[in-house]
Amino acid sequence: MKLKTVQSFILPMLLGSGILAFMSAIQKSLLNYPLYPTSFVLPVIAGAIVGFLYHLRWQLKQKHHKKIEQYNKRLETILETVQSGIIIINAKTFIIESINPTAQLLYGYSDTELVGKYCYDFLCEHAPENCPILSQDTTVDIVEQTRINTTGLNVPIIRNSKKAEFDDQFHIIVSVMDISPLVETEEKLREANHRVRTADRLKTEFLTNVGHEIRTPLNAVIGITELLMDQNLPDETIDDLQLIKNSGKSLLKTMENIMDYAMLKSGSYVLQQQTFDIYESLIFSSELYTHKAREKGLAIHLDIESCKDIKYDGDQSVFNKIVSNLLDNAIKFTASGSVTIKTSLVSDPSLLNIQISDTGIGIPEQKQDFIFDAFYQVNGSITRDYEGTGMGLALVDFFVQQMGASMALESAEGKGSTFQFLIPV
Repeated sequence: MKLKTVQSFILPMLLGSGILAFMSAIQKSLLNYPLYPTSFVLPVIAGAIVGFLYHLRWQLKQKHHKKIEQYNKRLETILETVQSGIIIINAKTFIIESINPTAQLLYGYSDTELVGKYCYDFLCEHAPENCPILSQDTTVDIVEQTRINTTGLNVPIIRNSKKAEFDDQFHIIVSVMDISPLVETEEKLREANHRVRTADRLKTEFLTNVGHEIRTPLNAVIGITELLMDQNLPDETIDDLQLIKNSGKSLLKTMENIMDYAMLKSGSYVLQQQTFDIYESLIFSSELYTHKAREKGLAIHLDIESCKDIKYDGDQSVFNKIVSNLLDNAIKFTASGSVTIKTSLVSDPSLLNIQISDTGIGIPEQKQDFIFDAFYQVNGSITRDYEGTGMGLALVDFFVQQMGASMALESAEGKGSTFQFLIPV
C-alpha cells in the first residue's frame, strides 16, 4: 500500500518540484541572480502541488474511462443476450452502425454484411422516402406489426423504432421481435374456440332434439295418467297414478330447464315481445302450484292487488318461467308454513317490485353469493334431501336480466327466503 502511494503521488510531486526548481535555476542564471538554496523553496512547493493535482486529475480521468469501458461492456453483453433484435441506424446517413446477434439471426445476415450498409437495402421493404422509420422527425415511438422475408420464410414481427441523440448525432434505434410463437398460439386458440363453439352448437342441437323426443311421449304419459285418475279405480291405484303423474311433471320440468339453459349458453334463445297482464300471469302461475303446496300442507298467499291492470311489454312465457321456478323452489324447501307472492309499486322510476317469500330452511349467508350460479346447490351431496339440478335460479337470474330487471335475495338460515325482482313498468 505504501509503495503504491509513493508511486502514485510522491513521485509525481518530486518530479513536479524538480522541474520547477530546474526552470527557476535557469531563469535566475539568465538574469544573473545569485542561486541561494532558500530561493528554491517556493518553486519546490509549487511543483509538488502541481504534480499532486496533475496526478489526481489523471487518476480521476482513468477511473472515468474505466467506468465507461465497464458500462460499454455491460451494454454490449445486454445487447448480445437480449431476446429482441436491436439495430442502431444513423438518422442522417441511414447507415447501419450496429446490430446485435438476435437481429442478425432473425434477418439472416452477419454484422459484417450489414454494418456500414444502408438500412433500407436489407431491413425494410419501403423505399427511403416512404419508410416510416426514416421519415420520422420526432422522438415518438413508432410501433408496427409486419412481416419480413428472411431465410426463405415469411416471419411475423413487431418492430419498434425511436429517434434518440447520442455521440452528438441523431440515431434511430430499432427493436425487432419475432412473434411467430404468439401468432401460432393465437391461431391454435382460434381453432380451439371454433371447435368449442361447434361442439356447443351440436350439444345444444342434441339436447333440443332429445328434449323434444322425450317431452312428446312424456306429455302423453302425463295426459293418460290424468285420464286414468278420473276413472273409478281403487285408492291404491289412484295413489300410484298420482306418483307417476308427479314424477312425469318433475322430469318434464327438468328437461325444459336443461333445454332452456342449453339455448341460453349457445345464444340461440330469443325473447318474444308481446303485451300481457302481470296480474293474470301471477294468478295463473300460483294456480299451477296450488295443488303441490296443499300436498305438503302449505298455503299460498297472494298480495298482488297493486299490479292490477298493469300491462307489460315482454315475453310472457319467460315471465311465467321466472315465477314458476321461484314458486317451485319455495315449495320444495318449505316443510311447513306458507309461500307468499307480493307486489308493490315503486316510483321514480316506475318499477314493480315482485316478491316471493317462504318460511322454509333459508340459505346460509356464506352461500348466498353463489346461489344463482348454474348447477350450484346449497347441499350438493348425493344424500341431499331435496332433488334438483341447480339450474332453476341460474335461469331465473338470466331471464330477469334479459327483461331489464334486477334480482335480490334476503334469507336467513332456518327463517326462510325472499326473492324479489324489480321490473320497469
